[in-house]
Amino acid sequence: MMKRRSHYQQRRAEADGYTIVKNDGMPLVNVIIRRQKSRGSRMKELMNKKWRTKDGRDARIVCVDLKHENHPVLCLVTRESGIEDMFALTEELHFCREPYITEVMPWDDIKLDDPVVCWNKSGHKYKGYFAGVDCYGKPKTWLYCRTSFSADGRACAWRHCRPATEAEIAGGEIEE
Repeated sequence: MMKRRSHYQQRRAEADGYTIVKNDGMPLVNVIIRRQKSRGSRMKELMNKKWRTKDGRDARIVCVDLKHENHPVLCLVTRESGIEDMFALTEELHFCREPYITEVMPWDDIKLDDPVVCWNKSGHKYKGYFAGVDCYGKPKTWLYCRTSFSADGRACAWRHCRPATEAEIAGGEIEE
């Protein structure tokens, strides 16, 4: 039986074929390896999302495994002229100890009272008018298909939301 070791020593011991045990004698198997795999898959998902800086410039993540000790994420930020600047960010997407980019949600470009189509888990879609975002970041519509002028401030939160198409606005069926 081996004593507790640091993370580096634990990984080295596992690579050499030893079994690491806890104080009660139960084996401690692949804890560090599983944690690293889940972090890696989370980091890869960052590359498929839309991002924006605090001052509103578009950004994209092009690399999440940069060979840098503290800044493994490579981000390209578009200037007004169209040229992209490179920034190395931490895993938490910080630059100089402050958050630098935030994820662009699909409803960030929808204005108040714009016609939208919303749905929850069931997949049944409803027409409504956009009422903003609730405290959990979920999109809301005004109740009873009203607008902000007639809704008495009451709104309903949804899981998914998208802008309505021209045909849907004109009174047509909701497109899938």
